[in-house]
Amino acid sequence: MSAALREGPPCAVCQRPAALGLVVCPDCGGTTASLSTTLLFVDAHDTPDGHGPLQERLADIAGSGVSQDMLRAAARGEKALVRLPEAGAEPVNSWLAEQGIPTRAVLAHRAWAALPVAFVATLVAVLLAGTLAGAIYSAWILLATPLFLYLLVRSAARGVAMPILGNQQVVAIPALAGYDALLLATVELRPGPARTLAASLARAARSVAGPDAEFPVATAISVELDAVLGAAANAARDVALLDETTESFAGRNAGEALEGWRTGRDQVLAARTRLETYLLEATGLVGRVQGLSADAFDSAGERLRELTRELRDAIAHGSP
Repeated sequence: MSAALREGPPCAVCQRPAALGLVVCPDCGGTTASLSTTLLFVDAHDTPDGHGPLQERLADIAGSGVSQDMLRAAARGEKALVRLPEAGAEPVNSWLAEQGIPTRAVLAHRAWAALPVAFVATLVAVLLAGTLAGAIYSAWILLATPLFLYLLVRSAARGVAMPILGNQQVVAIPALAGYDALLLATVELRPGPARTLAASLARAARSVAGPDAEFPVATAISVELDAVLGAAANAARDVALLDETTESFAGRNAGEALEGWRTGRDQVLAARTRLETYLLEATGLVGRVQGLSADAFDSAGERLRELTRELRDAIAHGSP
C-alpha cells in the first residue's frame, strides 16, 4: 500500500497526518458535535471492486484503533466513517475518492436516510406481517406495529450515525464557543494565508481552550478569551475576502483611468494588513496565557478585551 494511502493531508491545526483526509483532526476538535452537522458514508453503490478491498483501504487510513467489525460495516455503507462540518465534507470526499474510496455526505439529523436497503426491506416485511397479524388476531398488534417500527428505525439510525472515527468523547473541559468558531472558520477557508492565520491561532488556543485542553483557561479570563477567538474567526474570513479582492485588483492594467482602482487596492491592502496584525497579536497573546501567573490575569484579560474591540472595529471598517 502506498504511503499516500496510509497518510492523509496534515491537520490544519496540529499539522499531524489527519485520518480520512480531515481538514481538522478529531484531537483538535474537528469532529465534535457542536460544529459537525454532516456524516460521511462509503457509497456502497459505487464500489466495483467489492467491499473487501475497500475495507483494507479504510484500515490503512483510519488508524489502528478501529475494529475490523466497524471497518466492515463502514465499507458496506452501514456505518458512518466520520462526523464533520458541512464545509469540510467536500475536501474529504475528494481526498478519499483519490484513494479509491467513494463516499457521500448525509446531514446528521437525516441519518435514517443512510439505513441499508436490506434493513428497509426488513421493516417493510415487519409492517406487512404486523398488519396481517392485526387483521387476523388482534387490533392491539396492528396498533403496536407502528410504534415497534419507530423504535427499530430510531435505534438503527443511532447505530448508523455513530462514526468509526472521532466518536470518543473523552474531554477535560467543554471547548469554548469561540474556539469552535475558529475551528469552523479553519475548515471553511480554502488553503492559503487566511487559513494559516486561523489555524495558527487555533493551535495556540488548543492547549487552553480546546476540548482536551492540557491547561484549561482560568475562569478569570475565559469570557475574554472566548470573545477574542470568536472575533478572530470572523477576522480570518475577512482576510480571505480581502485577499480575493486584492487578486481582482492584480488582474487590472495600470493607467490614469485606473487611478481609482489603485486607491481602492491600497485601501484593501491596508485593511488586510491591519487584520493580519491583530490576528498575529492574538496568537502571541493566547500562546502566553497558559504561563501567566494569577497576578497577570487582570492585565491579560484587559488586553484581550481591547483586542476584541480592535478586531471588531477592524472587521467593521475593513470588509470589502
